[in-house]
Amino acid sequence: MKPEQEARLKAASDLVARTGARSLAIRYSEPDEGDDGPIVWIAIAEFSRPKGAVSQVGAALSPVEAIHRLLDSLIDGGLCKRCGRATAFDGENMLRKGRLPDVIEGIPTCWITYDDDAEKYVRDCERPASDRYVPPV
Repeated sequence: MKPEQEARLKAASDLVARTGARSLAIRYSEPDEGDDGPIVWIAIAEFSRPKGAVSQVGAALSPVEAIHRLLDSLIDGGLCKRCGRATAFDGENMLRKGRLPDVIEGIPTCWITYDDDAEKYVRDCERPASDRYVPPV
């Protein structure tokens, strides 16, 4: 795994912990013998709840993408505790590249994106005002 991918995997693992997960496991499933299909990576977060543990899963063809899919399901549609806007996870940093998914464009959203300098995922509302995303009017 490339150092950049390792940094993103660590940062994503830290972000899963920040959602309240008590554990995170990353596993893979190899194809059956004689099958040359892909290796599937699975990220599993476990949460404590009053009626017992609950798990949430993300799967993909790479460990980083699997944990990004897990984070999509954990973060998208929530509310930011800092600014009160809807939350959305941007694992590919589309926001910083000037591209947004059409399905949430225009909705007041606190984007969670990867900060290359800090090597961690940060809320848009934590960034300096000059670096925040402002949706087109």
